[in-house]
Amino acid sequence: MFMLIRSFDVNFNDLPDEILLMIFQFLNYIDIVYSFYNLNDRFNRIIRDPVLTRCFKLVKKSCNHTYQNGNFSNMMLNRLCLEILPSIGDHIHEFILDSSSMQQILHATFYRNLAHLSLSDLRRETIEWLFTDEKLCRGVFRNQIQTLRIKLDDIDDDATFCSISYICENIFTVFHSLLSLELDESAPSIDFHHELSFEDIRVDHFRCSTLSKLKINVSSFEDCLHLFDGRFDQLQSVDINVCRIR
Repeated sequence: MFMLIRSFDVNFNDLPDEILLMIFQFLNYIDIVYSFYNLNDRFNRIIRDPVLTRCFKLVKKSCNHTYQNGNFSNMMLNRLCLEILPSIGDHIHEFILDSSSMQQILHATFYRNLAHLSLSDLRRETIEWLFTDEKLCRGVFRNQIQTLRIKLDDIDDDATFCSISYICENIFTVFHSLLSLELDESAPSIDFHHELSFEDIRVDHFRCSTLSKLKINVSSFEDCLHLFDGRFDQLQSVDINVCRIR
């Protein structure tokens, strides 16, 4: 009995769109752009598919400050902002960014469906920019963002701009549609925490009538109790780290 085995050479470009989309969902979107953008018209169309662009992630590795795919350059970031993001802006519902790219990406186009924003490695200059950029603060931040996750860099420069009190005060001033807020460190330290203290007079005034989920560090148990004094009257879920038990 003889078995006839036929050999088929299948080119990657011969795969149907559905299979390519399934494969691409396991890859970093930036890797896809780097490898397939402008390869041909078909791949240009596929990499703009809403299945791939709903959640957009671009962050650097914390260990060596290089992008996760290692090949992403400033030239590629410029191309991304000028040629790709304007064509997929309506598909993006979530951004996961760090301080090195967030300004350029958030200004690349108008994201009418953006509702979830995660920002990491924030420093003084990016924190200050976040709450003073008039275009974003009056538009997307004020009216659309429902979920905000902020991870602060482990820094000790200007305590005024980097304090949780300052950040909370501005968050609840700028973000009017907020449902979920998470504040944490990018690289938590045993000896240092960004923590909220109600001894700071600024925190007496902030409140949010829409917030239902909160994750935050507080200085003491007394500060924890202040979170439940009615300033967040819709709060349903809390994750609180008390840094010092007095």
